[in-house]
Amino acid sequence: MDSTHNMSELSEKPPIFVLGCDRSGTSLLRRIFNAHRNLACPTETKFIFQFVKVYETYQSLQGLKNMGYSERDVLDEMRTFICRFLDGYAEKHKKKRWVEKTTHNVNCAEILDKIFDGKVLYVAIVRHGLDVAHSFETLTHDKFTVIDKYRTDGAGDALAGLRHWVVMNRKIIAFKEHVNNRLCLVKYEDLTTRSEEVLREICRFIDEPWDPNMLRYNQQEHDAGWEDPNARSFEEIIPNSGKYKYWPQTVQRRLFEEGREIFAYYGYEL
Repeated sequence: MDSTHNMSELSEKPPIFVLGCDRSGTSLLRRIFNAHRNLACPTETKFIFQFVKVYETYQSLQGLKNMGYSERDVLDEMRTFICRFLDGYAEKHKKKRWVEKTTHNVNCAEILDKIFDGKVLYVAIVRHGLDVAHSFETLTHDKFTVIDKYRTDGAGDALAGLRHWVVMNRKIIAFKEHVNNRLCLVKYEDLTTRSEEVLREICRFIDEPWDPNMLRYNQQEHDAGWEDPNARSFEEIIPNSGKYKYWPQTVQRRLFEEGREIFAYYGYEL
């Protein structure tokens, strides 16, 4: 099998994956990308992190090797499978290139990079962990089961959400060190206060022309699916940070201590 063909049949430019913890602005970023005239970004596809279990599971991978396929053969076929769906989506929307955004992909980012043989770009978004925790606590449309595993000691939504943020961002930090300059790290706070400046930087990073439609992302049509419903609520990018400050200082400090290492890495303070 030939692993030298284009990563995507649609474009010679590398595919783009959005990485980020839940409640960190990934749905906002998805709509911003999808508003660009060249980019198609669906709601969370949720199939890739399930699909990579074929590679992660010893029996599955070994079974394919026993059939005479090499590890690289398997990875190449996985890439073809992924691109077939996402290329088709972009073509249907008359776009030249696709962006994929599913928060679970943080957990399989290293395998994703193997699948695409390192010929892929990442845009990771990070948000202040206390705002993420506050968002988990105040969710009304859904209560994420993703944080349930952090409740073994009776932790509530805020603490469980903060623990999830710590785990996910440890993975993003480690992955950034692995892929180096193929990952652009964006702070939610910068995106929502210096929007055009930050989005122009992202366009340069992904090698796409600036498109002002990115600022007016909800004036474009977007397909429905798995995403934060709040992303549909505004016509333009607006600041939405610091709500955790309504908590008592004692609560803020306790949660901050839980993630001090990650807060320090990103330069976040109370």
